[in-house]
Amino acid sequence: MISDQTYKQLNDACNRYLDIADQEVGHIDPYSAFTPPCTPNISQSNQERYDPCTEKHSTAYFNLREVQEALHVPAELAPSKWETCNGDTDTVIPVTSTRYTIDALKLQTVKPWRAWYDDGEVGGWTQEYNGLTFVAVRGAGHEVPLHRPKLALTLAKSFLAGSSMPAAASLELVSDS
Repeated sequence: MISDQTYKQLNDACNRYLDIADQEVGHIDPYSAFTPPCTPNISQSNQERYDPCTEKHSTAYFNLREVQEALHVPAELAPSKWETCNGDTDTVIPVTSTRYTIDALKLQTVKPWRAWYDDGEVGGWTQEYNGLTFVAVRGAGHEVPLHRPKLALTLAKSFLAGSSMPAAASLELVSDS
């Protein structure tokens, strides 16, 4: 336990250093390091283009009670704030932090860490534990379906089927002979 005064001093110092860190990082979207950031003056003249503000819009949309009702989400089960999932280019909730957190749970590994595949290409990585499956999606930011829709569909299909993420059908190694 610390005093309110100590807390305020620590908090003020912390905020100053966070501001410095933000300036050093530059203006990037921390939820998807390789996509354009959401800025107040952004305009979308072409509906086909990527909208970096989609997460902001979708979070607001999925938090509307009428949307949750349309999706048949029981009020007592609805989260207080609907959030999105993330991929391996999310700097706010990085894959390594998630893995450290899972490791701290001391769950028994059922299937070890491996790559999973979609159409013969690495779609990401997965590890199965007793009661939990971790899946990382390659090249996705905080909103996997937005950044990697095909891989998100593969993940959803595997989840709904209760099956493991797809493995490589067969990898042929090229020899020097």
